Amino acid sequence: MQKEDIEKVLYSEFEKFKKETLEKLNITKEYKIGDKVNFKGLEWFVTKLRKYKKTNYVELMLADKLSQDILERVFDNSDMRNDGRIKFDNESYDWKKSYIRTQLNNKFLDVLNIDKKDLLLMTTNYVENEYTKDFVRIPSFNDCETLPREVIKRDYWYFLINRGVYRRDCDTIPYYEPSAAGVFAFVGTHGHARTTVSFRVVLPVITVKLDALK
Repeated sequence: MQKEDIEKVLYSEFEKFKKETLEKLNITKEYKIGDKVNFKGLEWFVTKLRKYKKTNYVELMLADKLSQDILERVFDNSDMRNDGRIKFDNESYDWKKSYIRTQLNNKFLDVLNIDKKDLLLMTTNYVENEYTKDFVRIPSFNDCETLPREVIKRDYWYFLINRGVYRRDCDTIPYYEPSAAGVFAFVGTHGHARTTVSFRVVLPVITVKLDALK
């Protein structure tokens, strides 16, 4: 066997070994912001990559609104639903006390069979100097400021966590305006924050172990 042939065989064996080793380490795929992944039968956008206590995590935001079947099982109070959309809450503008937060951090995980052991408990700064600990949250104002347009662009209204301002369509120059209401609209052309009687689409955000995405 010629030297060149030996080198080809050795190289081939090395590449095979490397591929198998990387698969065992579960680092065969390098994600980047804006990638789409499938998790628990749903499609998600990758919105952040992070490491916590030597464990790799991927932050995901749902790529589309929930199917009616899942939505009805998660938000089981029919008075809070309207045509695939949900009320923020009936009594409060506060994310900490909201119906959306309660259902996402409990029923949503149960319905999708997501193990909390696979999730990172996120610290949610939902308004200035106010924080919650969440396994599931909804997009923040900062998300909409920093994520690529193709990730946050929607043809429908959806809830944001933060209170007191709103943003126009992301195709235009960002525009902000104070508002007394406590939840957000993010819409195609304009978007005043509404009262609790309004209905919006919910886009869950989770931070999941890289291993769990395999």
